Amino acid sequence: MVVDTNLVKTAVKAFQKEFNIYPDGVAGKRTVQALNRSMADWEVQAAVNLDRWRKLPDTMTRRYIWVNIPGYRMDVVENDTLQFSSRVIVGTPRTRTPILNSTMTNFVLYPYWRVPYSIVFKEMLPAIKKDVGYLAAKNRR
Repeated sequence: MVVDTNLVKTAVKAFQKEFNIYPDGVAGKRTVQALNRSMADWEVQAAVNLDRWRKLPDTMTRRYIWVNIPGYRMDVVENDTLQFSSRVIVGTPRTRTPILNSTMTNFVLYPYWRVPYSIVFKEMLPAIKKDVGYLAAKNRR
């Protein structure tokens, strides 16, 4: 049996893109893990997503912001037309991004922000103890 390697690489890239894995066409660790998910894993994911869908309004408003947390993207939609899209930073599995459905009346662009104490003590301080150049490397002098 002859296998067309370009066809296989194209299929692997399509699979990776679908699962938000860097589409390099190489079946690395994350790709293999995604391919080997059990039926029970898929059933749990379907149940969680159906519950999230249940919590959405019956109809979307004329203008809304949609944040795709696993895809690290935010879309601004008005009259069913994408007006703006941007990459976003989200939490880790240990510090999850909260999920909400809410009406906004205003928002602030480029607000003042400082690192919360929880992040300073749980994440930054251990990193500084390991590497004294951590703050300089992260532009946090």
